[in-house]
Amino acid sequence: MEEIAMDSSGDGKPFPIVEPDYTGWSDEERLYYIKWQMAVTQRILRESRSQQPLAQYSDIQSGSD
Repeated sequence: MEEIAMDSSGDGKPFPIVEPDYTGWSDEERLYYIKWQMAVTQRILRESRSQQPLAQYSDIQSGSD
């Protein structure tokens, strides 16, 4: 199953998350890569949140028809 992440360029098109080929990697290298990937993802999410405020509770309550 392919994971989908939202593109940070803002065009809204998703891009697939591609797992690298870990062949020949030590456990330490693999762990470092995964931690780096998580840090980058969190940074992208933080930046996108600061640019686009989340829906306010009142918006959700009233419904936008």
